Amino acid sequence: MRSKIVGKNTLKIVSLATIFFFAVFVGRTGAQTLPPEITALAEQLSEDPSAQEVFLARYESLALRRPDLNRLTREELEETGLLTLFQIESILDHRKTYGDILSAAELATVDGFTRERAALCAQFFSFGSDALPGALPRERLWRHTALLRTRWKYGEAAPSLTGKYAAESPRWRLGATLDQDAGEPLQAGFLPDFVSASATWTGPRGTVLRRVVVGDFTARFGQGLVLWKAFNGGAMLGEPGTVLRHGSGLNPYSSTDEGHFFRGIGVTVAPGSWQLSGFLSRNAVDARLVADTAFTSIATDGLHRTVTERAKRHTMHEEVVGLAAQRDFLRGRIGLTAAAYRYDRHNARTLREDNRYQQYDGLWGNLGLDAYWHSPQWRLFGEAAVDAHWAPAFLGGLIWSPSYAWEVSLLLRYYDKSYIATHAGAYSTLSSCANQTGATLSLRCYLNKRWTMRLHGEYSYYPWVRYGGAPPSAWRLRAELAGAFADGSSVQLLFRDHSGSWQARLGGSWLLSEHWSLGARAQGGPGGGAAYAEAAFSLWRRRLTVAGRLTGYNTADWASRISFYERGLPQSYSVRQFYGKGAGAYLLVKVAPVKSLEGWLRVSDDYFAFLIRSFIPG
Repeated sequence: MRSKIVGKNTLKIVSLATIFFFAVFVGRTGAQTLPPEITALAEQLSEDPSAQEVFLARYESLALRRPDLNRLTREELEETGLLTLFQIESILDHRKTYGDILSAAELATVDGFTRERAALCAQFFSFGSDALPGALPRERLWRHTALLRTRWKYGEAAPSLTGKYAAESPRWRLGATLDQDAGEPLQAGFLPDFVSASATWTGPRGTVLRRVVVGDFTARFGQGLVLWKAFNGGAMLGEPGTVLRHGSGLNPYSSTDEGHFFRGIGVTVAPGSWQLSGFLSRNAVDARLVADTAFTSIATDGLHRTVTERAKRHTMHEEVVGLAAQRDFLRGRIGLTAAAYRYDRHNARTLREDNRYQQYDGLWGNLGLDAYWHSPQWRLFGEAAVDAHWAPAFLGGLIWSPSYAWEVSLLLRYYDKSYIATHAGAYSTLSSCANQTGATLSLRCYLNKRWTMRLHGEYSYYPWVRYGGAPPSAWRLRAELAGAFADGSSVQLLFRDHSGSWQARLGGSWLLSEHWSLGARAQGGPGGGAAYAEAAFSLWRRRLTVAGRLTGYNTADWASRISFYERGLPQSYSVRQFYGKGAGAYLLVKVAPVKSLEGWLRVSDDYFAFLIRSFIPG
């Protein structure tokens, strides 16, 4: 009986959504499948699903926008994370000497690029020759994106629903996100459990008023020791350039994660060589209260399904004031970041050795000073900060890229055991920037035009006791050899060791024809292993795509789990963790019947999901 009810309800949702989108939206779609170079990085974020969503949505958005490679600054090129320092300097030199790069074929002739690397860049950047004759001026163009997603996990009485809408032009962005987790009641009888919206205006370069954002937004400044309220994936192992943070200031928020954003108003101005940002935020927080005047715990999962979970919903508020100043020089910049914040309830949590470095009460805050310097081969960066009781924290590093073939980074960090910064997001092996001293060394080497080697080593020491009595020190080692070939095929060999728990991986993908591709991977260690085989088929210039995978796994426990990236719906990505013994499978279908519309269906062994997305040009 349950399956019949589920089927009928789902059919109604899908049918109504399909009719709505077909009737309203006309335009063209620019959606693309993310390349394996990006999805491989997402697997490193398997412990943080919200970080996966933001990380992969960031690259999907970049693939949809495809900014002109010839208009991006050095810092904007670095922030994409797609290019080495040597490649960035080569692009800048080529533009200065020869003018705009007009095609991917021309990019392949630039020092440091192969044909395969240029093809990868073409998925995320446009070139001067991409502009359509007679196109409207950029100031008059708007792009609208609408998304409706439903996911039903087997055994649950109701599906989860997500809706997103964004209207973007070169100056404006208006966005809204609605999200309802399975089992959550409507608010006020008709509103979803989570409602997020923002309006952002961005001024042209050279003007004093640079940005105004109202509603929900993120804040990223310095290297993250004071303010980094956004995606916090840390350094990607084996990718040296990712240890350097690029604080992009205030930006609108569009994720479904309910705990990593500010709500209020923020303004950025740029008088002369300075850039000044400030914001005010007052946001609701889920907490367990005692006598309505104090809290004993804070919930960050955003779930309100049970009576206990709903009793914590928005029971207190957090007020935040943030200020940041940055000045650019010929070869670098300096910045100053300050934040003050408080809850409107008293902290009554039990103080223990393993949570002492996360505890504060009343008014709190942080102050940080950061610096950045660059040359064609070097990047030097760092930040020093203190909290309201003068506990210090420091982070510093360098990146060296002497040629196209080599890139090396070193990152050192010291976070005092008493340092408290609840809105920080600097690199850390814990959930907060506190209670650790560590060093990270990463290397990437292009052995030839086909093979890339990545090495990563890291050591961390924790002065205070951690939750569960975890050891006072830990290390991570990672070695990878990856091959990419002209026909689109790839091979990966990987070995990693986390404090004595090691795993090895062998995998690859192969393009059999214009329409067919195959993939396979095996991974495991002393605690067990997992393997999968997958196939994908596409027709009509990828208007129809069908992909399927079968996975088998047998591991001893959670500690020996295996993480695999799985193809999912747009902005609903999955890095699934397999443990125990069993099998998994999924089938993914994408249909784009007209240029303005995409429909996606995913059926797996544990849930099914449906998504409709439309793109409307101005």
